[in-house]
Amino acid sequence: MRNMSNTTSMNNVVYWYKNQVILTYYTDKPAFNYRTLAAQFAVQYQNTINQLLQDYTLEWVGKLPASGQPANMAMSGSSEIEGVYVFPSSTTLQTPSQLPPYNFAALYNIHPRSGHTQQHMASTHSTSGRGGIDMLDHTLTLIDHLHQHEQIDDTPFDAMPHWLWSNTDDVLHGCPTSPPIPVDDMGRSGHHCLSFTDLADPSLEGKTGKGVSVFVLDTLPDTSTIGGAAKVDAGQRNMLLQSMVPTDIQHTTGNQAPAINLNYWDVPDPQKTAKTGKDVYGRLVGFPMPDHGLTIAGIIRDLAPDAYIECIRVLNDYGVGDTNTLYRALAYIEACKGQNLRNTVINLSLVVVPPKSDWGRFGWDKHPQKLDRILRGLGERMLSMAKRGAVFTASTGNDTDPRDYMMNPGEVRFWPRYPAMFAYHEPKIPTMIPVGAINSQGQATSYSNYPGPMGIGTFGGELPEPTPWMPSGMSHTNVTVDRSKLDAICGIYSAPVFPALSKNDHYEIAAPDGDYPEYIAPRSTWAFWVGTSFATPIISALVARILEANEPSQADNADIREKVRAATKDTTTWTGVEDYEDMDGGDMDGPVVMVKQKWEDGPFPGGHCD
Repeated sequence: MRNMSNTTSMNNVVYWYKNQVILTYYTDKPAFNYRTLAAQFAVQYQNTINQLLQDYTLEWVGKLPASGQPANMAMSGSSEIEGVYVFPSSTTLQTPSQLPPYNFAALYNIHPRSGHTQQHMASTHSTSGRGGIDMLDHTLTLIDHLHQHEQIDDTPFDAMPHWLWSNTDDVLHGCPTSPPIPVDDMGRSGHHCLSFTDLADPSLEGKTGKGVSVFVLDTLPDTSTIGGAAKVDAGQRNMLLQSMVPTDIQHTTGNQAPAINLNYWDVPDPQKTAKTGKDVYGRLVGFPMPDHGLTIAGIIRDLAPDAYIECIRVLNDYGVGDTNTLYRALAYIEACKGQNLRNTVINLSLVVVPPKSDWGRFGWDKHPQKLDRILRGLGERMLSMAKRGAVFTASTGNDTDPRDYMMNPGEVRFWPRYPAMFAYHEPKIPTMIPVGAINSQGQATSYSNYPGPMGIGTFGGELPEPTPWMPSGMSHTNVTVDRSKLDAICGIYSAPVFPALSKNDHYEIAAPDGDYPEYIAPRSTWAFWVGTSFATPIISALVARILEANEPSQADNADIREKVRAATKDTTTWTGVEDYEDMDGGDMDGPVVMVKQKWEDGPFPGGHCD
């Protein structure tokens, strides 16, 4: 992507690209279904804002179309104008006879005006750029200035940073909660089969997700790695992976079940962002995890064998993405599905915005309304899709991890992270389903955040027990885990190497950037994973089955959360939940969906596990 400056190092955390801001404009002009006109207004509003600001100027990152280019580009068409994203108003549904009002978001660079060098301690941050030169970040200061104005040229607007976001607790706290662990597949032909157990609605047992589209926004290995793993390394030992790979691996779109579609987007350079992931002791290390998203797609395929699945790479190999990429992906989904998104599920095994424990650094703990307004642009973007039927499943996050005394000194169970928290905070998304993790016995895991009264829990596995335990694990020894106590999801894995279980392990192979050791394991193309990231696709598959069973005349999915929660007879207790604003804490009961996993011989699909 263009116009993205260096943001953060492992020693100085900033959760957004320095000196960039995204402005969301709420307009009542139907003409905004044209990107070219939206781009023209982005420049017009920029000029108006620059007349209001004393210390800064804004510069739109896009480029207006050449003179004479037609101004009727589709809302999310392939001829995309970078830096502007158009979406319907969340309060008005489009009808065949009337165009609705459209909102749009635009990305701007921030330039301090000559002489403005004062660092604002509460909201301006100094981070090291290339060459070791300290560069001030004026993002939050500018946002405070902008929010002193309710409208620009009679148009309401909101401002937010150009967020970095990831499948992690934050840009330093990793999810999955440990590196993937190799699996011995015993050399048989088949796959590790997942199935729902004890659903309250028996009719869902026979559903397969037919007619439903599931989009996985996550990491994604390259096609050569996936193809090689399926055709060479796995052989018949991973029939699930074989079934998911298109016959022509280079033909990555237009594939029908059981093959999946692979969509590669430009993602942030991992050298310009922090890296994510914890080792088996819970230490913040950062390791490559390109298979994270492919594993999630495999879980959905196993439980919804006839659903259309498309993986969109919006996170880099270290699990980090940004708002620009997310906006583009959401616009792309709208272009694929049109105005009716009723049979669309969007799996978000990722989180955005700093954890609550870090809000004090930005003053959001004392003034939460600032955060609410900063988040509104992203929430409105997703809400507009929800109003037309799109269902979002989102991981709650793993901040409750008891190994992390810095993140959770009070040993409480946190509420969900965003975007899952949009189920409860304005702009509330009625089809957002927060997903927490339980263990194989149906108990809340030690690390999972609470999904809340509108969310649900399902299997995500429990923290593995490393051998040796601390302090011996600090030495340069190759750590193992107690496999007799391992409680984890077994998912597909295409990479030829595995991240080491501990940052102190000693192997001859180093990660591509040399930061974290890796090792070669017997090629089974299976791995054990743990985290709320892997609970989320189980609920995505359940939603696909429910949507398949819905009446065709249903206009939206406003009751989807109730249907998901009503699909199960099982419950668990989420212990030690924190009090959160006007929401109570303590021990909270909630529904959970139980699944089992066992080896199934033969080709995929082999039917339900016995």
